[in-house]
Amino acid sequence: MAENVPTPPAILKELTTAAFNQWRHEPITKLFLAYLSDKAEDYQDRVLADLLSDSLSESMKHEYRGRIWLLRELSELPLDAIKELYGIATPEEKETT
Repeated sequence: MAENVPTPPAILKELTTAAFNQWRHEPITKLFLAYLSDKAEDYQDRVLADLLSDSLSESMKHEYRGRIWLLRELSELPLDAIKELYGIATPEEKETT
């Protein structure tokens, strides 16, 4: 674990996986997550178009790759990844420690 762990939001310590998953299925959340996925696909389409037109620079290739990766990561982000950032053990880790 990193030495400089950010202070977790108070809600995070009490947030269950079930509650987090329920939030992921709320209409506005689903809209936002769909937007992230769709934006990643849009960038992929742009990369292909630029590649086919031979106008994709090396720096833009890296830019698009980073954006696509980040959008996908955020759209699929599990609660455990958030808790890990703040140094909060998952229930499975608590049982083994």
